[in-house]
Amino acid sequence: MWVRRLVAIAFVATSIASSLAAQNGSKLIDVLKRGDVAFGNFAREKTEEAARTLGSDTRLDFVFYDMERGDFDVPTLRSFLAALRSNAHPPTVIVRIPPIHPDPAAAKERTEHLIEAGADGVAFPHIMSSEEARLAVSWIAAKTERMWPDNPGGDFVSFVMIEDPDVVPQASDITRTPGVSIFSPGPGSLRGAYEGDMDKVTQAVNAVLEACHTAKVPCANTASEADVEAKVEAGFRVLIALGEETLTLGRAAAGRE
Repeated sequence: MWVRRLVAIAFVATSIASSLAAQNGSKLIDVLKRGDVAFGNFAREKTEEAARTLGSDTRLDFVFYDMERGDFDVPTLRSFLAALRSNAHPPTVIVRIPPIHPDPAAAKERTEHLIEAGADGVAFPHIMSSEEARLAVSWIAAKTERMWPDNPGGDFVSFVMIEDPDVVPQASDITRTPGVSIFSPGPGSLRGAYEGDMDKVTQAVNAVLEACHTAKVPCANTASEADVEAKVEAGFRVLIALGEETLTLGRAAAGRE
């Protein structure tokens, strides 16, 4: 009996979290559907105060919340989401988990926990193959029917990151993975892997971008004041703006002033 009660409680919690997220929709997906460039920011602080500040910034389409390193703290995420969604039109929240390949079972469990907690999307770093990308999509699809673009009216995103030099040559295969919402090269990880050789980093980022263009799927990246206009022009559809001025310049370049 107690097992059935626990299952029922878990089901209700998942339903409530999904319902809350669905009520808000997805600002990020709405922007992408319009053919515009989406802009976001990192959740540098995970406090309720920081969440309310990010949630009230109408220029933001999404927030990138990192759980790749450190404790996998779901209660703090829940509090962050509740505070952010106290605003009328909150940004979409994408949560990054640790890589799949060291422990696929743990990655699957983390993905399920984030969906239950009410996240709007999951980012999978250091994807090593198209098989891993398909695995990530399958975990989301098994847990919720809200994943876009498989569900054209969905409000949940899968965010796959290609950020290892030996995986970049597989970008054309990986970006053809059915069901993935957004792909992204990882400039920070690539910079470390190439030991600061920015020519190689640029070549790798451009290879992933070109693969996204061919596959007709949105490509994401970070952007600074120095390069945001060029990245909009190059065709990046999802940009994490590093700084207030970057956000202003980027939105202007994308015709979203």
